[in-house]
Amino acid sequence: MGSVNARPENGKLFFDFRYQGKRCREQTTLDDTPANRKKMKQVLGRIEAEITLGQFDYASYFPSSLRATEFEKQQKRQATVGSTSLYLSDFFERNRGSYYDALTRVRESNDLSHWVKFFLSAVIETAGSGKETFRAILALRQEVDGIILGYGKRAKNAQLLLKHLYRRPAIMANDAASLLGVSHQAASALLKKMLDDGLLVEFTGYKRNRVFVFERYLALFNH
Repeated sequence: MGSVNARPENGKLFFDFRYQGKRCREQTTLDDTPANRKKMKQVLGRIEAEITLGQFDYASYFPSSLRATEFEKQQKRQATVGSTSLYLSDFFERNRGSYYDALTRVRESNDLSHWVKFFLSAVIETAGSGKETFRAILALRQEVDGIILGYGKRAKNAQLLLKHLYRRPAIMANDAASLLGVSHQAASALLKKMLDDGLLVEFTGYKRNRVFVFERYLALFNH
């Protein structure tokens, strides 16, 4: 959990949070006042929501930070081997001992065949998991579509919102209003209905600037 703190030497506030396993401290020019702390905590809440959802872009929040350049290079490397539901890194983490054993055998005895067999077993298992995930998505979609049909005049907007959430599983009321071309009040009412029906969860706990998450969909990628 991140925090907002003040530097003792000048009283300026800074963000303190973790991303990609690293501690990140980003400075601001804001004085340590209740209003500024509240504002920064709202931003931090959104940052942590985006990190949880895998949607965080470091450079969009801290464009002048050296960390932004570092993470951008890292993300480009990961993009060449990443996919939505085929996570080889998860297999390697769960089989860490075998992973290091295979690497050691390559390094010490040039035993590439052992590494290839281990890697192929990872591909086979994660490919099977991807197939199961796809089936679970279809089942969830069928269930959710059935619930949405009962929304009457709001069903069309609910379907548009869900289509967006399958691509980006988090949204705020202002963004929903822009997406649907409706008032903030109408968008908030639709989000509340979906919240009450268990389709969404609210991530921040705030009364304002709330982030609504399609958690049931996200959970399918975390089994």
